[in-house]
Amino acid sequence: MATMGSIMDATATITPSEPAETGDRHEGHQHGHHQDHRHGLRPSSLTAALLAGVLTCVMLGLGIPQLVGAVSALGAAAVIEDLQRGHTPDAKALTAAADSLAHAAAWDRNGVHDTHRGTVLSALAETAPSGPEQQALYTQAIAAVRAGLSRAPGQPHAWTHLAALLERTGDRIGAADALRLSMLSGAVEPALMLWRIDQGLRLRALLDPDTVSMLRRQIRLMWVITPEEVAALSKRPDAAALVQDSLALLTQEEVDHYIRLHGKR
Repeated sequence: MATMGSIMDATATITPSEPAETGDRHEGHQHGHHQDHRHGLRPSSLTAALLAGVLTCVMLGLGIPQLVGAVSALGAAAVIEDLQRGHTPDAKALTAAADSLAHAAAWDRNGVHDTHRGTVLSALAETAPSGPEQQALYTQAIAAVRAGLSRAPGQPHAWTHLAALLERTGDRIGAADALRLSMLSGAVEPALMLWRIDQGLRLRALLDPDTVSMLRRQIRLMWVITPEEVAALSKRPDAAALVQDSLALLTQEEVDHYIRLHGKR
């Protein structure tokens, strides 16, 4: 039988080693847990960083061309506004604006920079003397407007402008097609209606029945919105018959709209 002294001696022998072993196990567990935790986070952090980098590149790729295009077009903004108001800047300003818009279109292919460049080149052609230089400028203007419409076809003003340019350079069939597309892309455009009607009167022999019908509707729409312009148009020998035919086709809806805008007269 073991004596109390021998039991105490044995306890004294093994007791110090148990906390050390327990500590080793705890430390090992902590170390292993730390390693697992650390190795578990690294791939996730790397993936997140890669995704963030890709997303940043995509955002930059999408945003930078538009930003550069917008900044480049700023140099032409005042010239475009002048042309829209009916004032033509000098040739130097027009040339600089055309260059700015070419740079803008190279970065941001939204179509508008091209069609604006066509407007500027057309104005520049009108300031040039008749001859090869003027024809070259008209050719460049047509190419710029067509490029813009191929990228953004929903531009009624650009189609009307293209019709005018093609008629000016002798392509009357192309002008008739562009006029048709102008009306298809936006029928209710008060600023364009009289311009379209004038074009249609000159090109009427080349217009198909559907386009003539759209032209008549332009006259009715203009009568609803600005009846005084139709009254003036009806006094023109080249337009009187078309105006009379068009107004004979007024619908009740168009008459009601006229009354809402102007009252009974």
